[in-house]
Amino acid sequence: MFGFVLLTKQCLFGSLVFMALIIVLLEFLATVQFTMMTTDGIRSSTKNIKNIYYGNHQDNMDSFETSMIDEFYTKEQYSCKNKYYLTHVPNCSLLISADQKEQHFARSFTKMCERNGASAEDYITMASDCATFLRNRKYIMDATDEEFKFPVAFSILMYKDVNQVERLLRAIYRPHNYYCIHVDSSADPSVRKAMINIINCLPNVYEATKSTRVVWGKFSVLEPELVCMKDLLRYGDWKYFINLTGQEFPLKTNLQIVKILKSVDGANSVDGIIERKWRSRWKMAGKPPHGIKPVKGNVHVVINRQFVDFAVNDNRSIDFIEWLNKTKIPDESFFNSLNHNPHLGIPGSFKGTNITTSWETKPYFARYKNWGKQCTNPYFNFPCSGKRKRNICIFGIGDLPRLTSRMELFANKFYWDYQSLTLDCIEEWHRKMIENEYNSTNGGQFNTSYYETMPYLKEVVKN
Repeated sequence: MFGFVLLTKQCLFGSLVFMALIIVLLEFLATVQFTMMTTDGIRSSTKNIKNIYYGNHQDNMDSFETSMIDEFYTKEQYSCKNKYYLTHVPNCSLLISADQKEQHFARSFTKMCERNGASAEDYITMASDCATFLRNRKYIMDATDEEFKFPVAFSILMYKDVNQVERLLRAIYRPHNYYCIHVDSSADPSVRKAMINIINCLPNVYEATKSTRVVWGKFSVLEPELVCMKDLLRYGDWKYFINLTGQEFPLKTNLQIVKILKSVDGANSVDGIIERKWRSRWKMAGKPPHGIKPVKGNVHVVINRQFVDFAVNDNRSIDFIEWLNKTKIPDESFFNSLNHNPHLGIPGSFKGTNITTSWETKPYFARYKNWGKQCTNPYFNFPCSGKRKRNICIFGIGDLPRLTSRMELFANKFYWDYQSLTLDCIEEWHRKMIENEYNSTNGGQFNTSYYETMPYLKEVVKN
């Protein structure tokens, strides 16, 4: 009898040890799965990660709405000189609807209260525990089927303000897209370390393989774009490329961006202008190669994958890059020239004669920029409620109604520590749009008729 009891205890003990080993093994495998990448750069355990954070997208993301907005704009994020403002905060919905009383109160609020922005050192600590960081920062680890079938690649060029860059990344992040982040070589070491920690938490986000010290007006402004494009071509079968800086923010959700890009059917969005005064930038370089006619424009673009491949791999583009290196402000002539020289045969490029960006014939939906009266093109001339720095508008509270009604995909530019409510409210508005999409029964319907009927779509080079 004693032997039977002893044997039973031994068996029970052995079973408990075996179960404990199984639990440890499962926890280890879960940890390994969390950090593993598949060959195309996305987690092999994407499905499990989705369920941990916001639920399965096939179940309409029922848990997505839980604690959505509380991390985005709260009174705890501000330090105020007057106690009144500790219990009274401006209402973003009223500011977006141009409520003058609320705008007046918001301006008083920004004078009395300072935004508490997390430092680079804070992010180094936070992102050292990836699971907690992604959960606390509410990264979206799921998407609709339509988004999964249309991945997009992004580059972000930055050198400071980790907190603002991370907010941009969080807004545009989806587990099936691809992201290249270029940290300026002159950035503070803490900025680089913080960004590396964040990048290490997101397997489809990559640090640029080469870091450059960017100097305005020099070739170094264009070089990081070329590096990121070449890097991104190695990852996945993404459809379009969008280049960003750390001081921008989306005006459309990822799902809306996908719908817009599908509606333009391979066309690129690249600004262009030809005026005699810009020719002085190029004359010292001699004749451009391959019959390319130089065109000036904004550096920010939305271009298809074939354009990116041509830009970094085709010998004609490589020769043109070498020629541009001898010119002034080459970043404002690279994408623009390639897109407006149809004899190069780049898919999605423009083959019409009137290349200047305009509302009537050739809208530029890549970026909303407000250059004011100094810009000869009225397309970029708007009132500025914030302040101007080197002519461009740094958006303020009074710009919110216009920002939230624009047709462009992104807006430039925001300062997180200037009228901070501007970025806070845009972020809250943008996140609520995502919430409504993912919790709707219609899959986030969005009217793309404006984009589908843009006149210049009839004048693009086809495959």
